[in-house]
Amino acid sequence: MSFAQDTKNDLCAIPCRRKCCRKAMLYGILSAANTFRPDRIRLMTENERTSETVMRLLKECSVKGNLYISEKKSGEQRSNSYKITVASLQDCQTVTNAIGLSPDFRCETIDETIFHCQDCFRHFVRGLYLSAGTIKDPKSGYQLELVFNNQSLSESIASLFEAQGIALKSVARQYSYVLYAKESETIEDFLTFIGAQQSALAIMDVKIYREIRNQANRQNNCETANMFKMTSSAQNQIRAIRWFIDADLFDTLDEDLQVTALLRLENPDASVQEIADMHTKSVSKSGVYHRLQKIVTLSQKKQKE
Repeated sequence: MSFAQDTKNDLCAIPCRRKCCRKAMLYGILSAANTFRPDRIRLMTENERTSETVMRLLKECSVKGNLYISEKKSGEQRSNSYKITVASLQDCQTVTNAIGLSPDFRCETIDETIFHCQDCFRHFVRGLYLSAGTIKDPKSGYQLELVFNNQSLSESIASLFEAQGIALKSVARQYSYVLYAKESETIEDFLTFIGAQQSALAIMDVKIYREIRNQANRQNNCETANMFKMTSSAQNQIRAIRWFIDADLFDTLDEDLQVTALLRLENPDASVQEIADMHTKSVSKSGVYHRLQKIVTLSQKKQKE
């Protein structure tokens, strides 16, 4: 079962106790249906729970919708497609009357007088999502979409969303008009608003996992860079010390420099702090570092002479 299907299943399982809210949800579902006219209703979905919800809401309107189930194959995977129709003019008018729409309603605009209580709009948006919504699995990215086949309807819903503080962007794709969000916070807020808290929490979990993984990667990269820097510095120091030895100039170094140089040669992989701890006479990490750097500087200067 995909993340998108799970989200719709969770939404269909939410109780809707007020009659006005159930009508608002049916209005949302039908508004985004393939066909929603005074004389014909047609909805296609790949989610079984959505089809069951629509049939139940139609039955409450005293209308028996026609349900057609067809099987689709994609390689070895099989899935069902559900088509619900209300074909007779009388039944379509019964549905629209039950919702509270006028006989000559326009499907391109949303009739806000349908929303009778403070929760009606929430259920309406839930219905829109069940009919037109899809969401990407957060493990592969963040994207939520509502896809409509009518530009005026898309713009009407976008305006309604904006007035309610739901920030979705819009784009036209061939014969469809899409309201979408790619920001995880916006998607989480939208899902929470329509009641899909489990899906919202799943996105948060993925975000937390990614943040922890990215932090670990950054720390590992930092440690690797520091190790490379330390190794490169040690190699320069050893190269300078060997130059003094090969040039028979090692005895020209101060006694303190000679002691530190020999410890570095004997311990090429040791850190500066570890070399400082090896000295019989107390010397700080900073002191050892400056001694080794002085050796490198002197070797470079003498090689140019």
